[in-house]
Amino acid sequence: MSRLGLILVAVVTGLVVAGVAAAGSFRGIEPVVVASNPGCADLGISYTTQVRFTSPANGSSAGGIFLFVDGNSLGWFTNGDIVVKAVIVKGGPNGNVYLYPDPTVVGFSDGSLVPPTNTKTHKPYDLGAATFCY
Repeated sequence: MSRLGLILVAVVTGLVVAGVAAAGSFRGIEPVVVASNPGCADLGISYTTQVRFTSPANGSSAGGIFLFVDGNSLGWFTNGDIVVKAVIVKGGPNGNVYLYPDPTVVGFSDGSLVPPTNTKTHKPYDLGAATFCY
């Protein structure tokens, strides 16, 4: 792994472990709640690739995307060849969609992504799945 990759791992891990669990990513992207079990095609934007983690776990990787999970909070970074345009974080009956309007500005990582909030407990649902659209 390159020096930059190791730095990204340290930064993302630190932010996720720090427990920044408020809704919204550390990049300032606020989620939009989408009913049911949305996929990339449901967002109304054409994506060439979808990578889905059905049981996101710390250290998981697929398709050049690497995850950091701490409880219900999800952090990620890519190998640098991928520009993620949206992330869907599923929990309970719905999903939180994090849209990156200009991925070249946002970069190749984010953190503190959480599933939707349970209206009865006012806490995020358990992390169910994460889908990356690019």
